[in-house]
Amino acid sequence: MSCYLNILGADFDVDNCLLATTMRPQNIWHKGEPKLKTKPDGKKLTHSGCSFTASDADFNQFNEQVADVTAFLKDNYKHLQKLTQTIGIEYAVLDFGVGYDESKFVQSKYLPTDLLKLCAGLNISIELSIYAPSAEEA
Repeated sequence: MSCYLNILGADFDVDNCLLATTMRPQNIWHKGEPKLKTKPDGKKLTHSGCSFTASDADFNQFNEQVADVTAFLKDNYKHLQKLTQTIGIEYAVLDFGVGYDESKFVQSKYLPTDLLKLCAGLNISIELSIYAPSAEEA
């Protein structure tokens, strides 16, 4: 797992928005498409959006994820500023994938002020998705 920047909105014209940037998303989805490709008649997406890989660092490399994401935001600040101000965007969220260590009673993750200031300036929220270890790791 890595850290992704997810940008979405119910009235977000993702295709038109991406024409105005050189940034290339990892994934694009459109409102009204099936949530699951395996169930085309199932529930439909309620938002359009896109996601960008902000870090490829693994679950156990949170500090590396933070460094990568900070560099990603700095390197793409002008593009992200335009992107996150696009009409129709409801959410711009950095989703950090973090591994849960069952051997520890308390776990905490530190987010430096540099990262927080960059996110605040771009109107980007932060989410920590905490994953249990897989059966192979146990």
